[in-house]
Amino acid sequence: MKMLTEAVTVVSRAVRQGKSARKIFKKAGFLIPFGNDIDHIIDLQLGGANVLSNFALLDSSVNRSLGAQIWNQIKNLPIGTAINKVTIGER
Repeated sequence: MKMLTEAVTVVSRAVRQGKSARKIFKKAGFLIPFGNDIDHIIDLQLGGANVLSNFALLDSSVNRSLGAQIWNQIKNLPIGTAINKVTIGER
């Protein structure tokens, strides 16, 4: 959350073209431990890129929860809306 809050982020269309984050990460020689996902540090829906430098390993359940929570907070905002703080609640 710290990285998201410190980054310049805007509500964006999450375009998933080309290779998946998982394929890019594995092709670069990294292993993905069981129970982990490749997470976009800056979510695609907040203007992040689908590139190796924007990937990190994250527990699968945490990753999927974070993306959904962000989507629920921004879904009614216009594309291009600047986001200056990201907060996530506990489940």
